Amino acid sequence: GISFEAVLTAINDADETFDLELDLKYSWEAKGFPAAYDAAGKPAAGTDQFEALVDSCWEPLLFIRNVVTTEDKASEKTICLDPSTGRMHRFRKIRLTCAEALELHRFPFDRQLLAINITTYRATDEVVFVPYEGRKSLIHSRASRWQIFNGRDPLLMIPSTDCHGLVATSGRAYHACYVVIEAQRDWQWYAAHFIAPHAVILLMNANITLINRNDVADRSSVTLTLLLTAVAFQFVLHDEVPKKAYWTILDWIMSAGLFVQLITCLLVFLNADDPHSPETSRAIFWELTDDSVREVERIFIYALMLPWVAGNAIMIVGAHMGTWTPDFDSLVNHDQNWIRALFITMDDTPSATSPGTLVTYRTGSGGSKEYVFAGSVKATAPSASNVGGKAANPGNRKLIATAQQSGPTGTAATKMNTSETEAMLNA
Repeated sequence: GISFEAVLTAINDADETFDLELDLKYSWEAKGFPAAYDAAGKPAAGTDQFEALVDSCWEPLLFIRNVVTTEDKASEKTICLDPSTGRMHRFRKIRLTCAEALELHRFPFDRQLLAINITTYRATDEVVFVPYEGRKSLIHSRASRWQIFNGRDPLLMIPSTDCHGLVATSGRAYHACYVVIEAQRDWQWYAAHFIAPHAVILLMNANITLINRNDVADRSSVTLTLLLTAVAFQFVLHDEVPKKAYWTILDWIMSAGLFVQLITCLLVFLNADDPHSPETSRAIFWELTDDSVREVERIFIYALMLPWVAGNAIMIVGAHMGTWTPDFDSLVNHDQNWIRALFITMDDTPSATSPGTLVTYRTGSGGSKEYVFAGSVKATAPSASNVGGKAANPGNRKLIATAQQSGPTGTAATKMNTSETEAMLNA
């Protein structure tokens, strides 16, 4: 079984990576160890001969697939729990940086599922991942501007062994599991440093109504200064987020502000008399008189600028109420690349049948939920209180783990498919 304790230290939006300290704890049964132990005369635990046997024993050869920098191994310790069966336990503490494609449609009101893809160099007939029974997992955070949800009850996602994405180009299947960090961005920092100041800056465009309509130089200096200030916000924000092909909520807010600036500049131009042709009016829908221009600019303030500022206020109030933030269950269904990769064929297309399941374990409370993926590669998730149509309780969780452990972990584990899992859950 496998359990973990993780400390999230940073999330880099521009590079789409996250840094963490990971403390892995996993156990396995080492093939051939009991025979080697007997052949060595059953040395006592703690002796050099016994430690040499432990150091040279068969192991599952775990590694992290989505690591982007060399793992900094802080410490590693392997102990033998039972020499007669070869049951081993390893403590492994590492510091690493992992890649993660961030979903930023709702930035800065977004939540992220940060996955650590733990896999093995050994095929599924030798190693299959299961939760570590009796050991709880934890996740902490030291990352600025991020909050961790369910830190005392984190997610461990384990696919069934018949998922297409586990099959390598050699045709052999290699099992995997995903330690998932549920993180929410601190949107209040962005509201205080970007949204609110940007709204105030654009509201100051109303000052042009206090300047005579023919003082074009004075009016233009106000609008140009405010426009340059708004553009400066765009440059500051440029280093904060990755380059995405779609627009985020903050992109729409900033762009709407630039549109207001454009309308302001256009009013300065249209409402001034043409010095070269005083009889010609640039404005088509109103007369160029002081009273009519004052009325037009008043309409501009009430009909466009104030609603825009009010929209920013509504956005912030909605964020306080959680209106814009997705729930974590919906994130499982929404284009998580590492989930989609489990249910595609070798030619990168979804299968018509997409066999396999993805079981999520709450490793603090012991609850679990099963996600069944259809040909559309979208999950149909049972309610939080149901797994395979039965009540989600530790008994169901144990049945799933038993199905995966029907052969000894580290020896010849029996391959589990969807129908076998459903049969065990319904038993």
